[in-house]
Amino acid sequence: MINRYVIIIALIFIHFSLLLFFCDKKVNNCNYKNKTEAITNLKISKYNVNIYRCKRINEKDFLKRWNNYKIDISQDDKIIYSDGLQDSSIKDNCPETCESCFKININDKKETSFLPLYGEDITGDGIPNLVIERENCEGNSCKYNYTIFSLGDKFEIIKNFEAKNYDCKLKFVDLSRDKIYEIIVEDHYGNFNITKKLIVKSYVVLRYDKGKYIPVADYMKKNAPNDDDKIKIIGKIKSELYNKNKDSISASEINKWYNINSSQDMWQYLIDLIFSGNGNIAREIFNKVIIFKGENITNLKNKVWDDFITDVSTNIYWEDIKKMNNW
Repeated sequence: MINRYVIIIALIFIHFSLLLFFCDKKVNNCNYKNKTEAITNLKISKYNVNIYRCKRINEKDFLKRWNNYKIDISQDDKIIYSDGLQDSSIKDNCPETCESCFKININDKKETSFLPLYGEDITGDGIPNLVIERENCEGNSCKYNYTIFSLGDKFEIIKNFEAKNYDCKLKFVDLSRDKIYEIIVEDHYGNFNITKKLIVKSYVVLRYDKGKYIPVADYMKKNAPNDDDKIKIIGKIKSELYNKNKDSISASEINKWYNINSSQDMWQYLIDLIFSGNGNIAREIFNKVIIFKGENITNLKNKVWDDFITDVSTNIYWEDIKKMNNW
């Protein structure tokens, strides 16, 4: 019995040793480690949608790992749309990193539940749609781009959404409960002086109207905070900004405050106010919680606010946000 197990173990060892010997050390050149397979073959109206992926084995522990890297949409056996790596030589040589990973919601699983189900009419025009998420990663951060297709008698790309910042995703939600999906667009900020070490977010709601997606103020506007709420939030922010024995920031401490003591909750609260149509109240609260001591205080306070607004204004829907705030 022992000899049988020894022989089996020896054969397994020889098998993998031969694989390592014949395979190039570079993953991309080892056919055993790189295989291409069509994992999704969807039929939507008169279109076929194929997503291909790479089957790879980890160098160290031979664990299987999959990466989707190419998508084709065809009609009558003719490809009319293709994205991802196109070189035919990659049939047995898949990329080492997930530079072009695609996702489609085919079964409402948790990892794709924020996308509408494939073939679903999400615009209300009676034509089936397809939403594809494309993931482009660098290290631990990814950018997510989205394409919305109309798959009726005429093949159309309704909209391409290209992420400006990392880790920003779209969410497709039927907020109006009329079977027409609204899109919640997330954006991140953290480039201006005050929040360069912080991440704050904004959300804009879009709705399909007359062939395009436009911001809808009705889904974003919120009631202004009352006086009691304002007092509470001002007190909370001040407790985060200043030490117990201080109620202001001296000129010599400003640079340190920029980098260390700036309140993420404060900037997030101000952005929430601006993107809900309460921008003037955001400025009012800012003026009450930011207290500097020294010369040219007014100019300094205005500069801090302007730096903040400059970065927030990089949002592609900023003109609509300004209009919502009557700015």
